[in-house]
Order: sequence, then C-alpha cells, then structure tokens
Amino acid sequence: MAYQVRVIHYGESRLPGPFLFNAGRFGEIIEIPLCLWVLQGEDKTILVDVGANAHHAEEQTRRAPEWLREGCGWTILPENEPARQLKSLGMTPDSVDLIILTHLHVDHSLNLPDYPRSELVMARTAWEAVSNPAHPGLASPGAYPPGIMEILRNELGRRFRLVEDGEEIVSGVRCYRLGGHSPDLTAVTVETSEGEVVLASDAAVSYESLEKDWPTNNCDLVEALRAIEWVRQRGGIVVPGHDWEVFKRHPEGVIG
Repeated sequence: MAYQVRVIHYGESRLPGPFLFNAGRFGEIIEIPLCLWVLQGEDKTILVDVGANAHHAEEQTRRAPEWLREGCGWTILPENEPARQLKSLGMTPDSVDLIILTHLHVDHSLNLPDYPRSELVMARTAWEAVSNPAHPGLASPGAYPPGIMEILRNELGRRFRLVEDGEEIVSGVRCYRLGGHSPDLTAVTVETSEGEVVLASDAAVSYESLEKDWPTNNCDLVEALRAIEWVRQRGGIVVPGHDWEVFKRHPEGVIG
C-alpha cells in the first residue's frame, strides 16, 4: 500500500548549538521546527510521534535555564497545536488508528494521553533500551517522562505492541531502532507513490547531519554515527527530524 506522508510543523525549539551539532556550534542558540508526521492510506491513519502542546511549551521554557541556558525553550501557539492541525485535516483522536513512536523524548511523546484508543507501536529493542536500560543513567526520568512511561507499561500486551527491526507494522510501513541520539531512537520507512520515504527523526536532525556526518548530542557517539550512515545508505526520500529545509524541498508539507 502506498501512503501519503504529511509533515506537521507545530512549534519551535531553541537549543544550544552543541545539542544539535555534537561538540560544535558553541555559543549559538539555534531555532529548529518541532514536527510530527501523518501517514494516510486507503484504510489507515497513522501518526509517527505525537508532539506536545502549548502548556508543555510553557513548562519547558520555564525549566530551560536550569539545564540549558538563557534564551532556550519552546514556542507552541495554541492554534498550531497538533490536535488543532489534525482537526483541520478532518482527524480526531478516535480516527487515529496507530501511533508509531520514534523515541520518547518530550517533544515527540508528551501528547500521548490525548490518544487513549489508538494502537501504539515501538521497536522491541527501542522499548527495552529505555524500560530496562543496560545502565540506569541512559534513561533519565527527565528525558523519558514518567507519565508516558507509565501509560506504555500499563498498555504493553494490550494496545501497545512491540515489533522487531524491519518488521512490517502495516503494509508498507516499517521501523528500525538505530540508537545514538537516544537509546530508543528509531527511523520509520514508508512506501509512497514517489518511492520510499525515510522519516529519520533525530537520527539525522538535519540534512547537514547527513552531509557532514555530524550527529546531535547523544548517548552513544558510535551508534549516532552508524545511524547517520544507515539513513544515508538507505536512500529514498529522507525527511530529517528538525530541519527548516524540509519545507523548502516539500513546500506543501506532503510527500506522495
């Protein structure tokens, strides 16, 4: 089945340069788009990540000086929240059949309670990396929201399904745990009328990441570099996780 991929830009995040370009861009604060992705086929509506809302943005911005620096934080306008944008597309929480989680960092996962009926999917190795980490320091509570972890633990074996790397989640959609940026970092591949789309998430935060082998800050530098190489070797239409260039290459925000 061929899907249409839609990029939903719902806000902005301002981060220190080294967070986005490992061991570089010191002294800079870089603004990036916050995004999630909608996959629409003949009989399925799928979200890849769920994003966050304006209330979450206020909280993240309030806390930012404690662990980042002044000037950092998020901007999410109420009218741009994912729920409102999805509603404008005729979608409601009840109409979302499936949610694929690329990783559980806050900008990708905080809206999960808004979808109490959708099927949830992660790569098995991704879930194991954060739910039972080899070292507890690899899955700090700040990076993986306790409320989101609780939902997933409670729904495991019910509506939360784990899949193997490369396993077809639904026809034409697969995911691959890559790690690096986060122990659970996962890329999603989607068959479209224009060819395979690779939703790289934070495995390649930008096209520059791919062009210069320059990962974000990470929990495992070797994995992060291997993840970039995996995305590059995969080919297809690559959609990085947080790059303004995406909207220049795909001005309608739609592929397929």
